Amino acid sequence: MPPNIIVQVRLRRDRSLLANPFTQALGFMKNLIAIFLIFLAGCSNEADSDKRYTTLLTGTWSSEYTYDDGAIKSYGEKTYHQDGSATGFISDQRLVADQYLEFRRQEYSSQWKIENGVVVITNVKFTPQIEDSDAVVIRDQILEINAYQARFKAFSDGSTFIRYRVKDEP
Repeated sequence: MPPNIIVQVRLRRDRSLLANPFTQALGFMKNLIAIFLIFLAGCSNEADSDKRYTTLLTGTWSSEYTYDDGAIKSYGEKTYHQDGSATGFISDQRLVADQYLEFRRQEYSSQWKIENGVVVITNVKFTPQIEDSDAVVIRDQILEINAYQARFKAFSDGSTFIRYRVKDEP
């Protein structure tokens, strides 16, 4: 048989299937179900990622920053508890005669959760209290995280920063 006849037969078969309303509805439903399953899988992956991030982030982390060409250093530790609470401190130190001396220390507590790969920190309370600090909402995108370090991007100014694990929460 010449090739063009085979093509014509296939076209006729396909046209006859498409002409059947039941077959058209069935094909539409299959496509709709496939799209729904893909959407559902995407949602499931985000929820699974958030659970994995929550597990990895639970524990104590530290970070350190220097300002004013090294004249001031801030060191902090933050513990993310399994119940969604967090506690920590920030120690500001000034360079005096080749050594850093603490001139300010603030302890704080907050609530935390992870939504779509973003750490959302709310209900921040400092000691001594900073006015309206409990109205602050901090959002940091998790760029990467493992058992030893976590890299974030702050929504507030776009800066990136790294925290290092100090210890796991029991």
